[in-house]
Amino acid sequence: MIFENIIKVPLFPVSIQLIVTDDAEKYCRDNVLKLIDIQERACVYDVNDFPEFPHAWILLMRNDSLQENVIVHETLHLIAQILRRFDTNLVDETEEVYAYLQEYLYKIIRQRTIEAKAKWQ
Repeated sequence: MIFENIIKVPLFPVSIQLIVTDDAEKYCRDNVLKLIDIQERACVYDVNDFPEFPHAWILLMRNDSLQENVIVHETLHLIAQILRRFDTNLVDETEEVYAYLQEYLYKIIRQRTIEAKAKWQ
């Protein structure tokens, strides 16, 4: 089973494709992510250089890894990659932007993973 959802990032013209699957390896093999060897329970992929993907990042999670700590961990990777893309380093003047994105992305990804969990029950 696969759960997919698009998350638009506020303030920046990018979006994230959230994919939750019970077989991440098969999903990667069957899609353009063939070159990715998923060993992790969750991964963030920067696909800005792949025209096949309409979204800038993919967050791929196994359905057995939808814990809060994993969401927090992967959200930090997403924020760092998004803000680096827009030359926004973490300094005193940009800390509030990082905090805002952390809050927003955590909240929306957690909500979407709850929806995904419900599909598996």
